[in-house]
Amino acid sequence: MEKPIKPGKARLAILVLLSLFAIAFGAAQAAAQMRPPRINIARAPAPLFDDPEWHGATDPFVIWNPSRRQWFMYYTQRRATMPNPNGVTWVHGSRIGIATSPDGIRWSYFGTAKGDHDLSDPLSAKGLGPEPGVTWWAPCFLFQGKTLHMFVTLVDGVYPNWTGQRHILHFTSADGVTWKYINTCALSSERVIDPMVYRIKDTWYMVYKDEAVGSRTYRSESKDLSEWTRHQPATPDGRQEAPFVFRWQGALLDDRR
Repeated sequence: MEKPIKPGKARLAILVLLSLFAIAFGAAQAAAQMRPPRINIARAPAPLFDDPEWHGATDPFVIWNPSRRQWFMYYTQRRATMPNPNGVTWVHGSRIGIATSPDGIRWSYFGTAKGDHDLSDPLSAKGLGPEPGVTWWAPCFLFQGKTLHMFVTLVDGVYPNWTGQRHILHFTSADGVTWKYINTCALSSERVIDPMVYRIKDTWYMVYKDEAVGSRTYRSESKDLSEWTRHQPATPDGRQEAPFVFRWQGALLDDRR
């Protein structure tokens, strides 16, 4: 004959089960909150977002920020309403703007990316162009674990024409707002812009525009996101700009202009 369970032990067992249920439920809720919500493209307004500072948002990159549980849109904050520009100075001297959204439809201006290496205030840097400062263009982003990586173009001045050295720099961030400079990527030339980074198996690939070789799309490889090797053309001929690689139905696609 089985011994009856004492009331005290029964209550303890129930409390343990309820605690386990609460832990599992909390973990499920946390996981759900970390997952990005679907963006209802059919409801998207046009224009989707207008930069309130300079009205020249370009090169957008949208990524889910799990720590803030919002969509983040990063973009080149082009100075489209700059008064009396000299040549294309209005295209230079730009920061990396940030807009946020809970659903990918309603966007609010957040500010600009902050960090070292002149990222916070490009116009206070000592550039080589006619204005003091440097230029930031066309960022791309990826998560590696809980660390957000940014690869972004740095032009070494604010120029009235399409000149100057152009490099792709690597930054990391824990919150997507404040960034730490890691290194300057050694790529195929000193006239590279518009990076896009993606991974296949254990190798990272970066595609970018190399203006030193006829503005062709080049590709480099890395095992650690720091050292880049095997620089080679990604396309047989022609001029391209702003390559963007993305996955669609199990395959990688490349959309370049």
